[in-house]
Amino acid sequence: MKTLISYLICLFSILFLIPKAASSQVNNIKDTTSKPILYLMADELPTFKGGNNKLQEFINKNIKWPNEFDGSGIVIVSFIVKNDGSIYNIRIEKGLQTECDAEAIRVIKLMPNWKPGKLCHKPVDVIIYLPIKFILH
Repeated sequence: MKTLISYLICLFSILFLIPKAASSQVNNIKDTTSKPILYLMADELPTFKGGNNKLQEFINKNIKWPNEFDGSGIVIVSFIVKNDGSIYNIRIEKGLQTECDAEAIRVIKLMPNWKPGKLCHKPVDVIIYLPIKFILH
């Protein structure tokens, strides 16, 4: 009986004390990866300089209708507005047609820097989803 009690005490110690020691070691490990934080929302979202009307004007002025396309639709593009307002990591989230997708990316690459998003009054990287319409007039 004494052996059983000793065994149970030993088992209890292993089950409850070792995980505690392991978790305290994990908390002391420093994160050396230092990955940038990307936000979907912020106190102030990034804006195209001049606002949404200027953004639409910019797209309409710079978009070129692909010769191979005779329909209509929307390409949804995502990109990151960095904390300095520059744009990077442009991606097609919902494509329409290869030439339309390439044209949407080309126009995004032409954009000047945006006013960056802010969180707690500090500029932060924010992801933007922008629909670009291809409609015959």
